[in-house]
Amino acid sequence: MTSGYFLHLVRFDNLEPVISLWRLVCCLALAGAGVAQTPKQKALLLPSEIHLSGIVTTSDGKPIPGARIDHSGTAATTDSEGKFDLHTRAPAVVFRADGYQSKHFRLDADAALTVALTGPAPEFRRCGACTECTTLGSLASALCLPAVKGVRAGPPDYDIDYDKQLLSIKSRGGKLVAIQHSVGSMWSFGLPPDEDVWAAREYHEADYHDEQGRPIVDARGKNFDGNCWRILGKFGETASYRNVAAEDIPLLDQVLDGASLRIASK
Repeated sequence: MTSGYFLHLVRFDNLEPVISLWRLVCCLALAGAGVAQTPKQKALLLPSEIHLSGIVTTSDGKPIPGARIDHSGTAATTDSEGKFDLHTRAPAVVFRADGYQSKHFRLDADAALTVALTGPAPEFRRCGACTECTTLGSLASALCLPAVKGVRAGPPDYDIDYDKQLLSIKSRGGKLVAIQHSVGSMWSFGLPPDEDVWAAREYHEADYHDEQGRPIVDARGKNFDGNCWRILGKFGETASYRNVAAEDIPLLDQVLDGASLRIASK
């Protein structure tokens, strides 16, 4: 589960207990009943399960306990010795641990992996000129997106369970394509959807943290059909585009490349 739509009528000053509880609920759901998959996700799965095992370490060989094997279709983490062992039909997985850079692997057969994660992940840039940024104006919003010539910021839309804003351009084919900036207390883990990770023939991810140490993920991919996607996210907030032709992404990437975090008020 990488995103959800849940009431956020209550705003949280400290999200750590919410994040921990939400992760626990998702892990229990994944382990007990699995996650309902869309037809597109099912079409991307491997024909049969493969066996994936190994160890996750730091760059100098120290095991990382509690590292996650995301997008695997199960609640998979490393044990106290950094080891993992699972069966999956996922065609790609991403190894993540807070404070480290991730590693992406495409899969097609049983594999025993030694996964070395580099770190530490740097702090995400802070906003120094909010008057020049496009923001949702939501109490829960932390991301500031820069105003870029040629990108039109639509009016914010405040719903009962999330707030959103579209930043759009006209594609070379004449259609509108857009970044969707959305926020809500239970909007998202800030991770790319499984189907985007699975469909990507090219994948890149940069990992950061905010001033309180919470992870921020900037993931992007190019699918086998040539279309591109990107998601910049943190718990409860994302700015992303999907299924955009490669020739139309430069302006959208200018926006996401220039994103920053609001400086928390003291």
